[in-house]
Amino acid sequence: MYKYKMGMFGKLGKLGGRAIAKKIGLKGAAVREFGNIGQAVGDTVPVPAYKRGGKVKKTGFAKIHKGEYILPKEIKPTKSQVKKVAKLKAQK
Repeated sequence: MYKYKMGMFGKLGKLGGRAIAKKIGLKGAAVREFGNIGQAVGDTVPVPAYKRGGKVKKTGFAKIHKGEYILPKEIKPTKSQVKKVAKLKAQK
């Protein structure tokens, strides 16, 4: 249905790791190492990307591509749009 993209949270993990290291009193190389560990953990967080479209089955993060349109839950796609998405998925 959708493809997971890795690495979307690496930068946040790095910042968090460094902040924790500083908070517990570490300095220098230890702070950098905590940042690297945080980045490694953040890089493992999967983020779904709906490159070929489709219905979102659960709430969470998603990678949105330039030029894509997002419909609010209250606005349903037309039958024509649903058919076009199904055709794209069938082209795998």
